[in-house]
Amino acid sequence: MNKKILLALSIVLVAIAAVGTVSAFELPDLGSLFGGPADQHITLDGENFTIPGTLKENLDNSDNGTVTDYTFFTCTQYGKGFINDTDYINVMVNDYNITDISDDLVNFMDGKAKEISGQDGFLYHDDVGYTYTFSKENKVIVIQSNDESLIAPVIA
Repeated sequence: MNKKILLALSIVLVAIAAVGTVSAFELPDLGSLFGGPADQHITLDGENFTIPGTLKENLDNSDNGTVTDYTFFTCTQYGKGFINDTDYINVMVNDYNITDISDDLVNFMDGKAKEISGQDGFLYHDDVGYTYTFSKENKVIVIQSNDESLIAPVIA
């Protein structure tokens, strides 16, 4: 009887050690393991974002490098939109050829200063939804959604 208990305990210890070892590595999206759709990982102009797997890409709402020429600088815009029956997320990266991005440029919608997922930026809210803007290097990143809680996972 003691041998069976020792064998069972050793199996449990090996399982615990295996879980501890696996947790040191990046685990796959658990939603996909339990029948839910896997998150989508996208890159726009070198910036990485995570889109919930429940949203599908809206091909009518994408931009792959439209250049707008302003008087003293140009802006190249990259963007993708995602949607389902109830939610949407739009992600845009505006790449400016200037090195000093001011808060006035980042906060073009007059939002309130807010940190989301460790990123300082500005959150604007209106009847349509939420717009979060922040700067990274010489880029202004814009994330729009109808649900504020969907913004943080996109950045993380």
